[in-house]
Amino acid sequence: MFLPHWPKNINYQQDQDSVTKLLQILPNFGNPHLSLPPVIHVAGTNGKGSTIAFLQSILNQMGKRTHIYTSPHIFDCNERIKINSQKISDQYLTEILEEIRHNNHNIILNLFEALTLAAILIFSRNAADFCLIEAGMGGRIDATNVIENKIATILTSISLDHEEFLGSYLAQIAHEKSYIMRYKIPVFSAFCAGEIKNQITSRAKLNDSPLFYLGNEIVYQTQENTFDLCYKNLKFNNLPKPKLPGTHQIENATLAIASICNIFPNVSRETISKGLTEVDWLFRLEKVNNNLNKLLKNPESEIWFDAAHNIDGAQKLATWLNQQDQAQNFLIVGFTKNKTKKDFFIPFKNLVTEFLPIRVEGEPNPEEREDIAKIIAQMGLQYQDHADLLEAIFDVGKKAEQQKCRIIICGSIYLARDLKKYAYY
Repeated sequence: MFLPHWPKNINYQQDQDSVTKLLQILPNFGNPHLSLPPVIHVAGTNGKGSTIAFLQSILNQMGKRTHIYTSPHIFDCNERIKINSQKISDQYLTEILEEIRHNNHNIILNLFEALTLAAILIFSRNAADFCLIEAGMGGRIDATNVIENKIATILTSISLDHEEFLGSYLAQIAHEKSYIMRYKIPVFSAFCAGEIKNQITSRAKLNDSPLFYLGNEIVYQTQENTFDLCYKNLKFNNLPKPKLPGTHQIENATLAIASICNIFPNVSRETISKGLTEVDWLFRLEKVNNNLNKLLKNPESEIWFDAAHNIDGAQKLATWLNQQDQAQNFLIVGFTKNKTKKDFFIPFKNLVTEFLPIRVEGEPNPEEREDIAKIIAQMGLQYQDHADLLEAIFDVGKKAEQQKCRIIICGSIYLARDLKKYAYY
């Protein structure tokens, strides 16, 4: 939706101390952040949205009403705010934003702060059993961290990303994100070690928060098509692998299941299983089936899209790719300005036949394809840059007419906009 009369700052995250700014405004609305339904707050570098998708799917299977706040949006702002799992209407969102504009006492909010405040107002005025809240890029001064009524906090995998805001050391990043914890509220953490684990453990001790680590207190074991999960005295055998592919999604699902079991120890295996198989979260290792497939001559060839854009995401995508059957693999990549990292390409060195850098048309601040190509060339990798996504796919189609190929589109999440645009060429 179009946001009328709103500052044109397109920075989706905080540019100052967002918590301080929102705490100055919230009393004008009766402090709605103190009267939200119970909140499950999720922070981390990767996997936040997927974890919330699993939470939503399982809780909805239990008949629970869920409000959801995620970011960023891909096609329209309404994607970020869901009331009882349904995307908010243009009219309602416009009304709330106008209410904020008239009552913010001239405090300038960026888009992320404004939409976070809108979500808090909306969720406080509409009944639900739970609010599922995704932190922005940080935690400590993230706009979502004004929320106090938390029933659980979840920390997904933590790695280098947004260093210009969070710091260039993993300990700094873990420190920032661990601040979503609250006094005596349980914390569920992904696999971690070293300085990351030290920061999380220290923060949990300061808050007297029960802490459950994946791999320690929470354990899962995979089989070919199923996995087993243990948490406290609960054990679920032969759970179906999630609808979202990749081992990392089993990790995200396991964190979601453990946090739900902590609230509802009697949740059934059937409910969890149905939530896993009916979960929906767009553009995370999603197989593309549209007109673009017609550009690939071999009927066995595939196109996949994934939101991997940092080192951790690249490693997880490469792990999945290494588990797939034999094919020529082509990686189409596009990034936000100054986000192209040499380390992103290392996991794909022996897996990808050719890299195809492009400029992301749907990206507000795109990296030029020539700059991406320079970094790939420095790695000594095979590449061919292209004007756009359509041209890149067409080129692969010509190169791999006689054998199966697999195209993976990744980097900026806004490549999804290009994908949608060219799906109707």
